[in-house]
Amino acid sequence: MNNYKEWVLGIDPGVHGALSLIEPVSRTIINIWDMPNYSEVLTTGKKRVSIDVDKLGEIFKTMGFAAAGDDVQIRVQIEKVQAYGKQSAPAAFNFGYAAAIPYIYCKILEWPVTFISAVSWKKQFGITATKKDAARLLVIQYFPNHRDYFTRKMDVDRADATLIAMYRGAK
Repeated sequence: MNNYKEWVLGIDPGVHGALSLIEPVSRTIINIWDMPNYSEVLTTGKKRVSIDVDKLGEIFKTMGFAAAGDDVQIRVQIEKVQAYGKQSAPAAFNFGYAAAIPYIYCKILEWPVTFISAVSWKKQFGITATKKDAARLLVIQYFPNHRDYFTRKMDVDRADATLIAMYRGAK
């Protein structure tokens, strides 16, 4: 048996996603990050939001140093995403690109990765598509000492990433 501690990194991918690093046994949130991004204006005049790859790399570097210093193994759970039915080809490409970047960092760091469908983790926690704020309110119940991470309605991506980290698979 291994003598290391384990942290779980939950990733809600996409330019407006989030990362949530938890210690699952004590239900402690180690840290939460909104997906770093920036806006740019394309030659067409349209605005596009993209992941800031350099800032995301710094987040992963920070996690790696913290884990190594505490002799911790990091396991990763990423929501398995797909393009939406009526999404344009460029939008689908950009979404796939944004979803792939955190996965690539995990592979470079040799952290084990599991993909989890939204249906699976939401079903485990009793979240329906009709209740957009349900994940945020549920995470506040699970982690009352960390409620400051989830005060705004827009913190639902943080809540999703945290529940993805907490997901335990088929029961």
